[in-house]
Amino acid sequence: MNLPSEQEDHIEQDAYWKLHYGELKIKVFAPKYYYSRNQKKDEYSYKIVQSKTYDLSDFFFEDIKKIFDKLPFKPELIVVAPASQVNSFSPTLLKLGEKLSRELGIPNENILTRSVFRKKMIMCKDSEERFQAVKDTLRLTDNPKNKRIVLLDDTRTSGVSLLECAKVLFGAEAEDVIAVCLGINKLGG
Repeated sequence: MNLPSEQEDHIEQDAYWKLHYGELKIKVFAPKYYYSRNQKKDEYSYKIVQSKTYDLSDFFFEDIKKIFDKLPFKPELIVVAPASQVNSFSPTLLKLGEKLSRELGIPNENILTRSVFRKKMIMCKDSEERFQAVKDTLRLTDNPKNKRIVLLDDTRTSGVSLLECAKVLFGAEAEDVIAVCLGINKLGG
């Protein structure tokens, strides 16, 4: 894992894990750092936790919209990353995807879904356990072939969930995949 680049208005880093994903690497963008459980909490971190249950898309919208100006390519599709539970999504991410689609003119299609539940990420003690929880749990409901995709997710801790999503999308011949998250864990995962 490399150190993130912290710009004045966003954070940028790579997600990769050679042991399980080989040469697969994706760029991850977020407006801010967040702190997870057992770390200090601030208002932004608290809102991220609440975003998994409640629609807080209005709170995050402007910061996330600004990130789209920093992306290395013009996205052709926004895909919301599924939550840990089968056929479940964060209400905040679903609404953000819809709002970004309308505002930026980029189609939003939730073509990734979780077909197997093993364990919530927050219950995993390390990256290896996170990998075991997400490995081979996703399926596609439509084909992203030749699309440049923004994967919208709530957080980037270890990057395993993002890499698993990217693996599935690239396996279906997506042209490129980058992630935009509400926050990147300050201390990693």
